[in-house]
Amino acid sequence: LLQRPSGFDLHSVREYERGESLRKVHWPSTAKRQQLMVKELEDAPRDELAVVLDLDPAGVVGDSFETQVRAAGSILMAHGRRGRRAVLVVNSPRKEQERIHPGDLEGRQALELLAAVEPEPGPPLHALLGEDGPAGRGLELAVVTATLAPRLVMRLVERTAGRKSISLVLVDAASFGERGTRSVYPGLLALQAAGVTVAVISAGDDLAAALSAPSVEAARG
Repeated sequence: LLQRPSGFDLHSVREYERGESLRKVHWPSTAKRQQLMVKELEDAPRDELAVVLDLDPAGVVGDSFETQVRAAGSILMAHGRRGRRAVLVVNSPRKEQERIHPGDLEGRQALELLAAVEPEPGPPLHALLGEDGPAGRGLELAVVTATLAPRLVMRLVERTAGRKSISLVLVDAASFGERGTRSVYPGLLALQAAGVTVAVISAGDDLAAALSAPSVEAARG
């Protein structure tokens, strides 16, 4: 998550339309979806990475939200330091966002937004990812949350078509409670099968290590 290669040869893929040149066919996506898919190129620049931070208060236990914020900031700044275009999207009712452009080594405005966020109800995360906004258009997507609803799993799997990478940073909020119980996430199996990179972070974990070597764990406990 902290070390992603740069450079993209397409922005998205879509279904083949009759009469189009077969030179536009994107064969990896065609094989995956069992139907012809073509490369969709655009002149307008896109963000290479969209980092989405979920503010859902239902997933907050103890200091778990602080870990979410730190994870989002770490991913964003790691890519920004390598000169990549990135955007931070906060899943609040206001859908706040801040971009980091090539050469912006400090990302001050994005960090200020992260410093100000608090848990609050917002639109469902799966709905935000389905919109035609920064979260939906980024070439790569990293979602930071403490909840894993079935609809979110489905949305992330859908988003694997036409992107270099989809990543999920899942903060195990229950582990931040008094008992330190670790959660079980059956939905991770579907994400693993679709090629989504998942980092599950529990209380006491080394954040940098977890983000540098993410792994999918279907059960914790």
